[in-house]
Amino acid sequence: MLDWRNELPALVRAELPAHVADAFDRLPLRPAIRLTPARPGDPVVGRLGGEADLPIGQEWPLRDDGEPEIFVARLDCAVLSAYEVDLELPGSGTLLFFLPRLEEMEEVVRSGRPTVIHVPEGIATAARQVPSHLRHPSEEYEYPLVALTARTILSAPGSYNPAMAEDPAAIADLSRLLWRDEYNGRYLSDIVRRYRGFIPDHQVGGYSDAFQHPLEMSAAHHGHRSPAGTDPYQDPAFLAEARQWVTLLQLDEDDDARMIWGDGAVALWAIRRADLAARDFGATFFTVDGH
Repeated sequence: MLDWRNELPALVRAELPAHVADAFDRLPLRPAIRLTPARPGDPVVGRLGGEADLPIGQEWPLRDDGEPEIFVARLDCAVLSAYEVDLELPGSGTLLFFLPRLEEMEEVVRSGRPTVIHVPEGIATAARQVPSHLRHPSEEYEYPLVALTARTILSAPGSYNPAMAEDPAAIADLSRLLWRDEYNGRYLSDIVRRYRGFIPDHQVGGYSDAFQHPLEMSAAHHGHRSPAGTDPYQDPAFLAEARQWVTLLQLDEDDDARMIWGDGAVALWAIRRADLAARDFGATFFTVDGH
């Protein structure tokens, strides 16, 4: 019987040559939690938009210039703990994600530091919106609420992801073999996309669906700079840093939530495993990756 562990490898083996399927099976595949709109009766693991359940007495998150951030998503950690994933998420409480308005998004992308708040279980909270005194009459400050349900899926490291292999040359060879080459009109990326589904591609954990650069490499640039003129894939210290980072949350563009990142992009949050274990969500990295 197929389950999340073997459904994707079985699809790859059925549609691509054996040597490609063998290489795919040798990848360090990881479980991820796929987030989709909840239907009546589905377990709800979180939501996009709506009101933010902030601790009573906590100030609304503000940007450096005093403008309010926008509440983007909530994850319910206790409910998510029922799903297998490659992250040591908190076993209780909630994670709240905030971002600037789209017009000011470049600031947080440049700094790489978003607002992520862990609200421990038992803390008194109140559902809140952006305070009226911080609003401008012509601006919108809330995304429509979309309840989310979940299932565990298998995720694979994409092209040039540093997790593919230890040796940089092997990373390049595997990237070509698995993600660039065509086999009788079929691409691995098309099989993976069909397996994941074509609805908005929201996810917790696993490997992200970054388009331009692996999320792990983008995050590592904020913590480690290779010497000028050095290819980061030839810098062992840089690759070691990149391999410390994991996907915390991926949010696709979503019509129901009216979330648009631009150029068909995905919004990506990453965190080092050590910071996640320490519950240091102030160390979260953020970027937007588009076509």
